[in-house]
Amino acid sequence: MSSKYLNPEDLKIVEEMKNKAEMLLKDQKAFDEEYEKIFKNFDKNKDGNIGESEYSQFFNLLLNPDGKINIMKVMDCFQRADKDNSGDIDKKEFKKEVRKRLDQFVQNKNFKKK
Repeated sequence: MSSKYLNPEDLKIVEEMKNKAEMLLKDQKAFDEEYEKIFKNFDKNKDGNIGESEYSQFFNLLLNPDGKINIMKVMDCFQRADKDNSGDIDKKEFKKEVRKRLDQFVQNKNFKKK
């Protein structure tokens, strides 16, 4: 993943997001509450599952700071998250994926100042 150079205001927003993500990863109750909001936000068609296009939006928001969509990588991650091979990611599968991706977001060192 290439580096994304951010202006000071954007860098501050990313740092605030990272701080919140770190807090959520440490506090299970807070994570559970926030997870419900995250799930509702990405379950665009309200079917109780996360489909491929919904997952793509989630994936790119957290892990794709340069804005380039690598559809093969997204699809590979989607298939790995879809543990029961149903073609959708259910709520339990998505919860594990959110935790995993938040941890990766916190560890991401690709954000730099302009």
